[in-house]
Amino acid sequence: MAAFAYEGANLVWQRVFQRLSGENAATIRAFEALKKYYATLKGNPQLGYYSFVSTSVDDAGGQLLATGAADVIAIWGKKLATATDVFLWAIDDVDDDSTLTTKGNVMMAYLASSEESFYINPAGIAFGLGLVMKAYTAPTGTTDSTAADCPDGFVLVTAS
Repeated sequence: MAAFAYEGANLVWQRVFQRLSGENAATIRAFEALKKYYATLKGNPQLGYYSFVSTSVDDAGGQLLATGAADVIAIWGKKLATATDVFLWAIDDVDDDSTLTTKGNVMMAYLASSEESFYINPAGIAFGLGLVMKAYTAPTGTTDSTAADCPDGFVLVTAS
C-alpha cells in the first residue's frame, strides 16, 4: 500500500459532499462546519480522502488505506441494511489489525440497520504507522464481521 497522499482541499470537499448527498442533514452540516473551520482557521491545507468498503473491512486483517504518518480528522460510514451489530475500528498499523489492543484509536458502533455514524476531531488524532479500517461483531474486536453487515465510508486526513 502506498503512503498517505494529499491533494487540494476543494477537490477533497467535493468528494465528501458528493458522497454525503442524500444522507442525514445533521451529518452534512457537521462536515460543512469542519470544512469552514479548515478553510478559515487552518489555512485550507491539503487533505487526504480515503474510502473504505464493506467487502474489505470485514477481511481477516481489515482494509489498509495508507501507510506512514497522518492526522485523522474525520471518519464517516453507513452500514448496510442489516440488524447485526458492527463495531468499526480505525487502527494505527502498517498492514493489518494486529495492533488493535494498543493502537485502536477510534471505534464506531453501528447497531441499527442502515445506520450512519461519523467521528470528527478538528485537531486530528495522530496515526504514526498507517491506517487500517476493520469491522468486528463485538466492541473488543474478537470476532470478524461479514461483508453483508459492515459499513462503507471514508476517512479524511491531514499531514502530521
